[in-house]
Amino acid sequence: MADAALRLRDLFGQLLGVPLPVRIRAWDGSEAGPPDAPALVVRNRRAVRRLLWKPGELGLARAWVAGDLDIEGDLYTALGLISGLVWERGEDARTLFDALRDPEVRAAVRRLIVLAGPPLPPAPPREEVRRPRRHLHTKSSDKRAISHHYDVGNDFYEIVLGPSMVYS
Repeated sequence: MADAALRLRDLFGQLLGVPLPVRIRAWDGSEAGPPDAPALVVRNRRAVRRLLWKPGELGLARAWVAGDLDIEGDLYTALGLISGLVWERGEDARTLFDALRDPEVRAAVRRLIVLAGPPLPPAPPREEVRRPRRHLHTKSSDKRAISHHYDVGNDFYEIVLGPSMVYS
């Protein structure tokens, strides 16, 4: 049964208190929402888990960077439509906590968790993971870094600093 997009549209609409202004295309091939609007492509259930674990712009950004979410259509139009739901609501943690006292909101969150799959936090995107480094600074690594940033020649500095070649 291919109805993930319809379920996502209804659940997010219920949680946000307004209908989603974008179309949703889900991992099962289903679509829901305004046909002329940009599509929020939810490639897998992990995207929904990212939004549940980090609601708002952090969850959206992590899902985007990880490739779990995409936009089909005009990106700026989509961001303009979504921004009113995410950035301009003016909610803080206390407001969200108060909303969870509503039994209907809790039920919608539970249905969203079931739809998202295992309620485990998804790993951060690969780009966000820090690699362990044994020695942050050695004489040779510092020498390479300095050379990379400063040994670029006077032609570069004349472009940046102008003919006077003076920092202000």
